[in-house]
Amino acid sequence: MIYSDDGRSDRAIEAFKKVVALTPELPQGWLYLAINYEAETRYAEALEAYLKERRRRALGLKVLERAGKGRVAGEAHRLLEEGRRDRP
Repeated sequence: MIYSDDGRSDRAIEAFKKVVALTPELPQGWLYLAINYEAETRYAEALEAYLKERRRRALGLKVLERAGKGRVAGEAHRLLEEGRRDRP
């Protein structure tokens, strides 16, 4: 998935690390980071990212939005989209 389809999980990992640094409260970045760690057989890091994604998803985006913390920074959104691009 993401860059991993083209054998570029390492690039995706770097992009999603930036996404989660900018918006750590949103689960999507953690999920894509975990998927790419797994593609690189970095299972301990994948598990940690999956657990963070699960915790954040459990909180619910609606709760975060109501608290005013669910806004996605423009740079984070750009990096997330960059991680989804480059697919045939």
